[in-house]
Amino acid sequence: MIPDSLKESIVSAVDSNKDLLFQISRFVHSHPEPNYEEFQCSKYLVEQLSRLGFSVEYPFCNIKTAFKGTIVNGEGPHVAILAEFDGLPVTMPDGSSPVVHACGHNLNCSAAVGAALALKSVSSQLPGTVSIIGTPAEEGGGGKVALLEKGAFRNVDAILTVHGDQRDWYTVARACSAGEFLHVTFLGRPASEGYSRNYVNAVDAAVLFLTVLGFLDSRLTPDSLIQRRIVPGNQAVNTIPLECAVDVQIRSGDESYLERMKSQVIQAAEGVAGAIGAHVRIDQRGYRYERIIENKTLEEVAKRNIERLGHKFTYDEVSPYPFGTDTGNLSHHIPTVQFLIGRPEGFRFHTPEAVKQSISDSAQNMMIESAKILAATTADILLDTGLSQTAKKELEQYRERGFSGLYSWHRKV
Repeated sequence: MIPDSLKESIVSAVDSNKDLLFQISRFVHSHPEPNYEEFQCSKYLVEQLSRLGFSVEYPFCNIKTAFKGTIVNGEGPHVAILAEFDGLPVTMPDGSSPVVHACGHNLNCSAAVGAALALKSVSSQLPGTVSIIGTPAEEGGGGKVALLEKGAFRNVDAILTVHGDQRDWYTVARACSAGEFLHVTFLGRPASEGYSRNYVNAVDAAVLFLTVLGFLDSRLTPDSLIQRRIVPGNQAVNTIPLECAVDVQIRSGDESYLERMKSQVIQAAEGVAGAIGAHVRIDQRGYRYERIIENKTLEEVAKRNIERLGHKFTYDEVSPYPFGTDTGNLSHHIPTVQFLIGRPEGFRFHTPEAVKQSISDSAQNMMIESAKILAATTADILLDTGLSQTAKKELEQYRERGFSGLYSWHRKV
């Protein structure tokens, strides 16, 4: 066990950097940038880490907005703390869709910096390696999957990260939704010469498709959903649209159920196209997001640190709104803990309200507590090398049985 004095030093180090962490959170929040275009935020975070004495690689793994700051102190485990900092477009009351921070990623990255700073302050007492890895493009771009494919997590023994939650609680994600993104394009047909009404309107196919998706969505399990939107066109209203695209994102807490949903969506697109004489093209966009694989070994360490700081630990349960994250993909390969921490007033992620919620005083305080928990859990893993080895064995056992029998949000009704 880690001496209490070391944990107290970690907590004190986070508290002593509160003003800086608030500043970082405010800067990122006021400079929202979309997937893989987080140039201002990544540069700012790198400048802060470099100024504070970290050895930083930037860009990292040939991804322009990714970075890696490192503390190395001899042999021992390697723990990576992840920092997200991308924004996303949200439809506002006036109908505009600016890129904003409506998912609290300004809190994620500032908590990660706070944890890294606290660990650096006690690094002489810790073996091994700590990395803070800036992971761009969580909002659909699969930045962590891209980094994984490029070898960014080679030789990493454990991954820690934190995200806000809709509920007021402290927990560790045992599951999340797996998800895929499909781009469905309907192609119509112009009228034949001399006959003005035998055209095929691509918008008609899209409308029929959306109607079927609404029917399917209303009959899914509670942990699953079909999100959809028509891709805006720019044709004059008095012309016959010969092309119309629909973006579809499917989510489910169960991978096999997701495959069934995907098959139904594809059949629906092909069916309505065939029914009215249109053609359809279906493209998978981006990376498939996998659900998080639990790790009970690391979860127990996380639970102890949450409780030590005076917070109640609540075991994960089905989210009121199914969400997915590319952290899930990492958890299939490396023992991973994603903390979920809420503010007393809750979050309404991906809405206009969440923009203010993500920079509120209660959210900032939540971020400070998150930094303490990240740092203390990292210290435990570094000082007890058996933890990371046991966590790896647990993950390998899950992999051998195809990740079956694990906690899932999937609930049939």
